[in-house]
Amino acid sequence: MKLLLISTFIVSISVFSSVVVAEDLCPEAPKESNSFYWSESDFTEKSSAESMKALQSAIANNGEIGECHLPNALAIVEGYILKRQALFAISNDSPPAIVQYNTAGFCDFLKYSKPCE
Repeated sequence: MKLLLISTFIVSISVFSSVVVAEDLCPEAPKESNSFYWSESDFTEKSSAESMKALQSAIANNGEIGECHLPNALAIVEGYILKRQALFAISNDSPPAIVQYNTAGFCDFLKYSKPCE
């Protein structure tokens, strides 16, 4: 019984830590942000909230927003939503096909979406 509790604890820690860190959803994605690629760490609740504020401001001000700010703000919001969907599927013990679908959606987004310079 003690061994079962210890192994359950170890498994739960490893699952929880992978969900919290969430930098391993797309192992082939760049780990560092640069001007050519997004990284998983670009898509946070904070960056998404800031992008939403910028978009709301543009709506309120007749669409005034910087040339690259619009596509980057939209990408950050979209990427954050896709990342959250993948993390939810993982943490919710969804069937493997659902986890794969959501994770692939976020990883494909990272692969094909590039920041505007």
